[in-house]
Order: sequence, then C-alpha cells, then structure tokens
Amino acid sequence: MQKMCKGSVLVVLAAAVVGCSGAGDPTQEEVGVATAAMSGDIVSPTPGSVFSGASETFTWEACAYDNWFYAGSSSGSNDYEQSGTLGPDVGTFEATSLPTDGSTVYVRVYCKTAEGSPWTFNEYTYTAFGDWISSPAPGATLTGTTETFTFGSFYNSWLLVGTSKGAYDIHNSGELGNATSDVVAGLPGDGSTVYARMYRKKSEDSPWEYKDYTYTAWSESNWITSPAPGSTLSGTSETFSWDAATNSWLFAGTTQGAHDLYNSGDLGTASAVTATGLPGDGSTVFIRLYKRAAPEQPWDYRDYTYKAFSESPWITSPLPGATLAGTTETFSWEAAGLGSYLYVGSTQGGTEYYQSADLGTASSQEVMGLPTDGSTVYVRIYKKESASQVWGFRDYMYTASM
Repeated sequence: MQKMCKGSVLVVLAAAVVGCSGAGDPTQEEVGVATAAMSGDIVSPTPGSVFSGASETFTWEACAYDNWFYAGSSSGSNDYEQSGTLGPDVGTFEATSLPTDGSTVYVRVYCKTAEGSPWTFNEYTYTAFGDWISSPAPGATLTGTTETFTFGSFYNSWLLVGTSKGAYDIHNSGELGNATSDVVAGLPGDGSTVYARMYRKKSEDSPWEYKDYTYTAWSESNWITSPAPGSTLSGTSETFSWDAATNSWLFAGTTQGAHDLYNSGDLGTASAVTATGLPGDGSTVFIRLYKRAAPEQPWDYRDYTYKAFSESPWITSPLPGATLAGTTETFSWEAAGLGSYLYVGSTQGGTEYYQSADLGTASSQEVMGLPTDGSTVYVRIYKKESASQVWGFRDYMYTASM
C-alpha cells in the first residue's frame, strides 16, 4: 500500500500507512503500522491483560533511534499518557494516569530505527483495573430475593454466594470472563447474613485471587407495620405504614385483592399512605400491599384483613333520646384507642353542666348536677383512636328528669 506525503516524498511501508505530518512527534511525520520484523513489540504487561492499578510499567523491544509511548481511551489517542521522545534504545515507560474503571485502554508504541526513517507503531489493547464488587455496597441490605452484583472488568471473574463464608449453596456463577455484572437469584428473604466471594484473574497466566463480602438479606417481614394486621381500624381514614421499597402500591377493598375502596397508585419509595373512604360499619376490610425491591424486579404483594371502624359504638348508655334518671347519670361508651372527652350542656356542644378533662381510654364517666325540669340535655363525646387521627365527636340529646 502506498501514500504520498510531504509533497513529492513517497514512503512505502509493509503495512498500511495511517497518517502523515511533520518532523519530531510521530503524529507529525509519515506513520505506518509496524511489521513483525520491526521493533516496538511490547514484552510486558501481556497484551490483552488487565492492569493491576492506575500505574503500570511498560517494556518493549526498543528501537535504536527513538521511541514514543501513547495510552488513550480510543485507538491512536493519548488522553491518558503521552511520553514525549524517549530517545534511542529506551524500551520502558511508567504510565501513572491509567483509568480504574474496567474500560478498554489503547496503547501505542512508536518506533524510529534511524534518522530520516518514518515512525512505525504497534497498537495493543488492555483492560483497565476495576474495583472488586462495587454494587450492592459491601455490608448493605439486599433489595430483594434477586440482586444484580456489579464489579470491575477482569480477564476472568467468578462469583459465589452462600449462607457461610466461601459457600455457594445460593449461587455459583461459573466463569464470567470479562463480564462486569452477574444476577443472583434465590437469595433468602429472612434478614439473615449472605456471604459473597468474588474471584478474579488478571491474565491467563495469573493465579485466581478472591475477596469476601457480607450482606444482610432482604426481609419479607418488612411489609405493613401499622396498623397491626387483624386489628380494628380507627376511622374511615387510616394511615398504613411499612418499610419502604423501590416502589409500593396499596389497595383497599371489600374482597381480597379488590380496590373498590381505595387505590393509591404507584407510591415510589414512600413508606406510608392514608387510605380514605373506608367503611364505618364494622365490616371486613381487605388490604393488599404491593412492593417492588428494584425496577427490574417483579411486583410482590401481601394480603391483610382488618375490621372496619364502626360509627355506632359511641355512647351505649343511657340510650340516646332517653329520659335521664335524675341529677346524676353515668354515661358509657366503647373505649377509644387514645382519648375521650365528654361535654354536657343546655345547647348543642355546650358545657355548662359538665366538661371533662381528657378521659384517656376510659369507657364511662359519672356526671352530676343535671337539671330535673324536663328540658333537653345535650351530650357531646369526643374520641381519638390514634396519634395520627383527628378528634371526632358525636352529639346526643336526652330529656331531663322531672
């Protein structure tokens, strides 16, 4: 192959001419790909191998007149290293700014055998040094029963995951070559310790090395934490809480899996939502919580049942509308979860006959000083079931005794 450069100067090389320019820098002169007979062959590190870090010493068969070294992120580039002229018979260079991200590194050794001769080069590729396991972070809690482990690129890798150090009763990847990730399925969901061992090999002839990691398994128990499954809801609105996931979704319905009462939509990483429009008749409410541990994971769900709040269990005695027995009367109701107040007066919401302090979870209160003139007596009871609920109240009317 031929190429004309520098006006009338014709340079013929045994391999393809890839560039032309002026004196000094190899990119400023006629350049060709070195043949096997030329010098510049890299002796170490072995072409195609994985670097041991950000620094690497390169050695090659030096050329008699001049030598030059490039390392870059693409073929022919020198964005990592550019040695400048190394002089005659210098066949070594320490590169100190190599990447450590497992990427491909392109290395060129330029060679000039005599004054006036063209620069020739040999080009090689290597894999940059990569970290061991980078994700999930060592010591972290796994996000589900399936997890993607990511790591640096090496000549070869192998991942073991088990219930004890070095074991592979959960996962044995086999040889992964220069892959940078591996999906591990069948992980436990009980919060136990998970052991991962990462083997790597820097080159075909290098020995296997390994590093051990521990993780905490995802726990399937981290679903609804409040209100307690099977309990009675505190009102027609209820805040449901759980340990956050990548995505969550809550249904409330009158049958299992239904959402005729409430459909939250995708809640993202939220760990609570207030469901509204719940019944107040003491019926069974079905709750389904969907969670997804990671975007690439399928949705999982758990079903729960609750007893709906009942609006009727407020004052149970004396019966609403009845005539009071005298100047003293004991009012009874079903206890609240957090607190109660009782007001008694001559008008709705009035307190001129009686105003209690917070009665807590008491379920009755004696009231004295009631009238005996046959007038209407108004009773208001306030109740609060939990700290997250607002105070609710009901009004009742009675007839004073004569």
